[in-house]
Amino acid sequence: ERLHGEARSEARQAASAEAERASLTEQWQRDSQRLEVALQKRGEEVSDLRGLAERAGRDLSRVEMEEHRVAKRLEAMQAELEVARQQTKKARDEALEVERRLKLQMEDDRA
Repeated sequence: ERLHGEARSEARQAASAEAERASLTEQWQRDSQRLEVALQKRGEEVSDLRGLAERAGRDLSRVEMEEHRVAKRLEAMQAELEVARQQTKKARDEALEVERRLKLQMEDDRA
């Protein structure tokens, strides 16, 4: 009877240990699945962020290229402006010279 009681006690302990192991296994599987889903979501987020970073890099390159084009146009316009200033000064100087000659000629004609 005593052996039979010990056997039942050991059987209960073994069943309890088996139930505990099954419970822990189920918990581990749930945790593992949860972590897998979280890892997959994180991977998708990283992929999305990588895509955004690549797009931002392309946008930045386009902006830099446009900035370079604008700078070149500005340089060309400044050069044109300088030529226009020089031409205006030359025309003004020539007009002053013509005016001076006309005055001298008018003075000579009066005399």
